[in-house]
Amino acid sequence: MKTTLVLLTAVLSLASFPSISGELGALTKKEPITIHGSAGASFNFNTSNESFITRPPVEWNLYGNYTMQILGMDLPFSFMINQYSQTYTHPFTQFGITPVYKWAKVHIGTSNIQLFRLSPAGNGFKGIGVELTPGKLRFSSFYGRLNMTGNDDTTGAIYNKPEYSGIGYGAKLGIGNVDNYLDLSYFHAHEPSSSFGNSFMLSAYEVTGIDYKVKISSHLSMTGSVAVSGSAKTGQGSGNRQSPAGKPPSKYKGIFSTYQSGNIPAWALESAFSLDLERFRAVISYRKVQDGFKDPGGLNSFESGERISMENRLSLAKGLININTDFTRQSNDQNTELAGVLNIVAGKNNRIITGNLNIRRLYDRHPLTGPVNRNRNISVSVSYERVATEKPSRFSLTASYNRLDQPDFSTSSFGATLSAGTPLLKNKKLNLNGTLGYVYNNTPVDPKGNITLTVNASYLADNNRSFNFFLNYMGIPSDTRYRSTDYATYKTTTQSLSVGITYTIGF
Repeated sequence: MKTTLVLLTAVLSLASFPSISGELGALTKKEPITIHGSAGASFNFNTSNESFITRPPVEWNLYGNYTMQILGMDLPFSFMINQYSQTYTHPFTQFGITPVYKWAKVHIGTSNIQLFRLSPAGNGFKGIGVELTPGKLRFSSFYGRLNMTGNDDTTGAIYNKPEYSGIGYGAKLGIGNVDNYLDLSYFHAHEPSSSFGNSFMLSAYEVTGIDYKVKISSHLSMTGSVAVSGSAKTGQGSGNRQSPAGKPPSKYKGIFSTYQSGNIPAWALESAFSLDLERFRAVISYRKVQDGFKDPGGLNSFESGERISMENRLSLAKGLININTDFTRQSNDQNTELAGVLNIVAGKNNRIITGNLNIRRLYDRHPLTGPVNRNRNISVSVSYERVATEKPSRFSLTASYNRLDQPDFSTSSFGATLSAGTPLLKNKKLNLNGTLGYVYNNTPVDPKGNITLTVNASYLADNNRSFNFFLNYMGIPSDTRYRSTDYATYKTTTQSLSVGITYTIGF
C-alpha cells in the first residue's frame, strides 16, 4: 500500500510539471526582490499598591516584522527584543509550493491535505502530495513527515514543541460534487521507535473512513462520516521485549491486529441534517467517539463520548433582526454538559442592540467517590452601540450579569461598561478612544467592586508612521488585605496604573 501510494503520487506530480514551469515563467516577469514590513518600539510605565507586584516599573520592547519577496515567493521574518529575552523567527524555513493546472493540484514541501471530515484541520505533512478532480472523480494522496510529536497541554511541567518526526501517508478516492459525494479514505502514521526512549508507547496507527453528503432536496441535505482506527505498541530499550507468554512483540499487521488485546479498533461517527431556507437555517448534528479513537490529523486522541447539537439562524424584518440559537448536550463516562446560547442582534441607521444569554449545566461524577456535582452557570448581557459614519465616531453601553451555582458555593457579578471613540483635528489623524467600566463581584467571603478606565490616543503621522499612547487604570474599593505581622484583616483601595507609548514605522 505504501509503495503504491508513493509511486502513484510521484507519477502524477511529474505529469503536472508543465503547470509548474508555467507558474515560474509568470514569476520571472515580477520584480526579483522586494522587502516590506514594519518595525516599532514601545515603553510602558507601571505603578501599583498591590501586595505582590506583578509587573515591573518599566517595560520596553523593540520589534519588527518584514517579508522578503523573491520571484513572487514570500519569506517572512520577525524579531522581538525586551528586558526579558530576545527572539528571532523565520518560518520561511518550511518551504512549500502548490502549483495548480485545471483539475490537478500538486503539493511539494510543507502543505496540508484533508482526507477525513472528522479531522477538519486536515493532515499537515512535509513531503509530496496530489489532488485530482477530473469531472466527478475525486482523488487525493500524500507521503511525508507529519507534525506528530508534541502535546497540546501547556500547563504541565514539560511541554514538547511539535516537530516533524513521524512518517505518514494516506489517500482518498471518491465520486461526486459539492452537493453529493461519497469518499473512501485511508491514513497510516508511523513514529520511529527511537523517539520514545525506554517507554512502552504507541508507535503506529491507521484510520479508514467513509465520508458522504446527500442533497435530499433544494433545501435539505445530509452529511456524515464513519471511521475506524487501530494501533500497535512496541517495547523500547530492551531489544525484542518478551510478552508474558514468552513471545516477542508482533509486527504491525494492520487495523485489526492485536498484541495482548491492546489494539482493539476504535470507531467514530458523526452525521448532520441541514435545512436551508431564505431566512432560516437549522442544523441538527450527532457525534459519537469511542474511547481510544485516534485523530487522523495527528497522534492526539479525540475526546471520547457523544455530542448532540442544534443550531438555528433566523432573520426577520428584512435582515434588521437576526436571532441565533445553539443547544448542545455532551456526555462521557464522567460528566454530562448541557449548554444553550441565545443571541439577538437588531440594527438600523447605525444603531445596533445586541442581547446574549448563555446557560450551562455540568453534571460531573467524581471518579473515586461516585457522587455527582451539579454546576450551573448563567450569563446575560445587553449592549447598545451607535456608530456615526460621517465623522466617524462610536458610542456603546453594555450591561452584564453572571451567576455560578455549585453544591456548596455560589457567586454572582453584575456591571456596566461605557465605551466611546472619536477622531480629532481636521485631518482626522488623531483618534481618541476610552472605556469606563464597573463590576461588582458578590462573593460570600469578600464582595467587592472593580473600576476600570482605559484611554487610548493614536496619531497617524503619515501612511507609514504612527504613534499610540495608552493609559490603563484599575481600582478595587474596599479590598480585603492582611497585615504581615498578625494577619489581621483591613480594608483598602487597590490601585494600579499603566501608561505607555508606541511608535511604528512601515516600509
